[in-house]
Amino acid sequence: MPRRDAAAKALPVTVSIPANLLAELDRLVEGGSWAGGRSGAVQAALLAFVAEQKPAKGGKEQAVLAVCFDKLDERRVGEVKHEYGDIVRSMLHAHLHGNDCVEVYVVEGPSARVSGLFSALSALRGIHLVRRTTIPGHASLL
Repeated sequence: MPRRDAAAKALPVTVSIPANLLAELDRLVEGGSWAGGRSGAVQAALLAFVAEQKPAKGGKEQAVLAVCFDKLDERRVGEVKHEYGDIVRSMLHAHLHGNDCVEVYVVEGPSARVSGLFSALSALRGIHLVRRTTIPGHASLL
């Protein structure tokens, strides 16, 4: 008989959730957002949380960085981006309402370089927001 992977062997747990958060979860589930019901939605959220907390294996990391800034600061953001060009695999730039811009970078490389880019962007004056989402190999989470 083939061995079942860890994702197929789910174990029941008991968790306390505030009523308003549970109501919001149920609204999403009932709206058809999660085929697996509450369990599927909670598993997806937990998987995302673990991915963010777990250090990259082998010192390499894949991530998406999103940075929101005033268009007057675009030159300084560009300078930082070019310093880390060795790890930037793709980039998207969009203009938002007013003077706001957002850039999204797909990065891959040594964890120290990814952290360096995140820190350098976060340290820039005028930056509204920098978000980092680590993209692990799916098998590394199970």
